[in-house]
Amino acid sequence: GPRVTHPSIKTRPRSQQAQRGTEAKRNIRTDTPRLQCPPQRSGDSGNRSAALAEAPQLSMVLGKIVVIGGNGFVGSHVCKAGVARGFDMVGLSRSGSKPQGAFGAEPWAIETSWQQGDALDKESCMEHMKDADAVVVAVGSPPLPFVDKALQVKMNGTTNTVPLEAAASLKKPPRVVLINATMPAWAPEGYVEGKRMAEDAARSYAAEKKVATAVLKPGVVTGTRYEGSIPIPVWVGMLPLSAACGAFPGVMARLRQTFPWLLEVRCRIKSSE
Repeated sequence: GPRVTHPSIKTRPRSQQAQRGTEAKRNIRTDTPRLQCPPQRSGDSGNRSAALAEAPQLSMVLGKIVVIGGNGFVGSHVCKAGVARGFDMVGLSRSGSKPQGAFGAEPWAIETSWQQGDALDKESCMEHMKDADAVVVAVGSPPLPFVDKALQVKMNGTTNTVPLEAAASLKKPPRVVLINATMPAWAPEGYVEGKRMAEDAARSYAAEKKVATAVLKPGVVTGTRYEGSIPIPVWVGMLPLSAACGAFPGVMARLRQTFPWLLEVRCRIKSSE
């Protein structure tokens, strides 16, 4: 049938529309990288295997993460989660030893690079994190009341601030995750002072270096840790309380207000720009 057009609408001949569509397609630009093989050598007689062998290899590793205190209770779980997500994980500790489970080293521990270093030695930290994309600081000691105050400050404060100073001294400061803690009211003075020292250092690092920095403050961390190949079920004491909180939401709400450190906090590490 006849075409009906509004007087205010100007139409172009179909040939002109087709030409403009072709020009638009030519102007489309893509930034998607392409894998190009080197040119075929003379005398290769059509065999492409040599060219493919020389092509650049694509790495599936998302980035390198150095975990200070990597073979500790929390640090080992960070390494395990990082390997599962495709990161190149490096566990740094004083011994440099590989964590052992009940039946030997697990697959994630075999894939993690275990290196010996000292969280109290700035130069040692810099050497291991110089090409890292991110650093996770997971060093600390539990809030035990009978431990000397100076030792508590050292284990929960200085062992965290020195790696942050090392990261700040690098030409390319890495992103940082500090695993801190939600402190109970009864926590020893040295424990509280050390944790606050570490958090202040992380805040200063983020402000001065303009680098993404996260401070995680979980409550009680439960699970099973290993001393050599001997399992220690840390979760046994906390499991009944966790079950009670799930069964009685009202009780859980009151506990959150009164004892926030009793409630377990689960954190996920995600790849982000």
